[in-house]
Order: sequence, then C-alpha cells, then structure tokens
Amino acid sequence: MPFVRAGLIAAACAAAVAISAEAFTEPREVSAAPVALHAGDSVSLADLYGYLAALPQPGDWVRVRTQAGGAVTTVTTGFGMESVGGKSTLWIETRVDAQTVSGAGVMTSTNPAPSVVSKTYVVGDAFGPFPATYEVIATVAAIGDKAFRMNDRASDFIGVGPTSPPPTYSLADGLPFATRQGTVLIAEPKDMAVGQITVHATHLLVSFPSVSVAGVSVPATLVDVWQSPDVPLGTVASSGAILGVSRSSTLAAFGRGDYRSAIGIGLDALRAYPGGA
Repeated sequence: MPFVRAGLIAAACAAAVAISAEAFTEPREVSAAPVALHAGDSVSLADLYGYLAALPQPGDWVRVRTQAGGAVTTVTTGFGMESVGGKSTLWIETRVDAQTVSGAGVMTSTNPAPSVVSKTYVVGDAFGPFPATYEVIATVAAIGDKAFRMNDRASDFIGVGPTSPPPTYSLADGLPFATRQGTVLIAEPKDMAVGQITVHATHLLVSFPSVSVAGVSVPATLVDVWQSPDVPLGTVASSGAILGVSRSSTLAAFGRGDYRSAIGIGLDALRAYPGGA
C-alpha cells in the first residue's frame, strides 16, 4: 500500500458513513417510480434517487465523486453479464478509490490507497429499478492483483453454502430510512455538465422529517438531487446530510454498452482456486 495511513483513514471515513447508514436501513419494497414530481408531492428517498432513471443494461457504467466525513471517494459502478455454470448471469461491479482531505479541502497525499473492487453476481434475467433487491449468487472482491470469493452459494464451507439464507444486494443499500417520505419543495429543469457533455436534468429539493428508530433521533434534513434520463442510474449530482454528516456527490463520467470488468478472472475460473487467485 503506497500510503497506508492516508488509505486507512479514507477507508475508515467512508466505511463509517456506510456502516452507520446500513445500521438504520429499512426493508424496502420495490414500487413503481413516480412518473413526474412537482412541488408539494411526496416521495421516498429511494424513489427520489431512482427518479427518471432508465433500467440499467449490461455495459452501462457511472463514475461518481463523493465527499463526506473528510474523505473523497470516487466510485465506479458497472453492469454486466457473464456465463456462470453455462448460464448467462448478471453482475454489478463497484470500484472504490478513496483519499482523505484536510479541513481546507486539500488532498493530504498524492498517493491514493489501492482500489477496492467488488463484483456481485445476482439472480435475475434483467436489472431492476434503483431500489430493487437482488438475491446474491456470489461476490468477488479484488484488492490489487488478488481476487477472492465471498458469499458464494456454491461454497463448500459449512454454514456458507446453499443451506444458509441467501444474501441480498441493492443499489439502495446504505440509504438510511430509504422508505421515509419527504415533501418536494422545488422541481425545476436544469441543464448539467458531465465532463464535456450537457444533459437535461430536473433539480429536486426535498424536505425529509425527523425520525426516531430504536430510541435514536435523526434530525430533519434537506436533500438536493439533479436527476436525468440521459445518464445511467439517473443521478447527476446530489447533496445533503446523512446521519448528520454532510455529503455531496457529482457524476464525473458515464457510458453505455462499453463497461469492462476490472476483475480479469471469471467466477467459474475463480471457483477452481479455493484460496483465491
């Protein structure tokens, strides 16, 4: 690891936000996304982030830069399909690059931590909307040049195989109180630049009320999002506070039909190496 301290701090900051969010994540039921939103309408957090988004297709990808809790992370999410056991199988892959920033917003190191890649194989014939929950077949993680399996339903380990409850995965994992309803305050058209491309978007400002779960009070918050059907997953930018931590995200790049997995070995081949490859 080129700069261990910076990498660990960045990962810890990002993980703290993610873990805290997961701890308060509610079970979700997939509902039809709203066709149109206007000031005064009610919308859930999950549907807000899925607004105007077309269903992902194999080869789609987005690269999002997020700043939260003193860390900057760049997350690339890609969608694909691979033959596993002779059957075409969907997968969703994320690549996380993290780096800490100082209080003035200046990078503390020019040497980022190594990328962490996670590739999740899911059950289904097509990708669903943003809040959809998938049953997981297996997850392959890679750090540097080492890849290994997790949550593999074909595992030979006792308690991890098909007799255990199958793990699940959702793009909305980590959204705290994803079903909490908010009120739209502003809905207005806004053109946004993504690199050298201009996309037509809708700016939404939504007010979410305070909630109490397990005796913990979470304050009311305002969430800004800019949603567009021109980009995969729909979100061009967003800002707001998650569990009291200010967070902002910007779509840095995207593509359709040309994503290639960052993990060079397929699941069938990796299963032949119990210790990883």
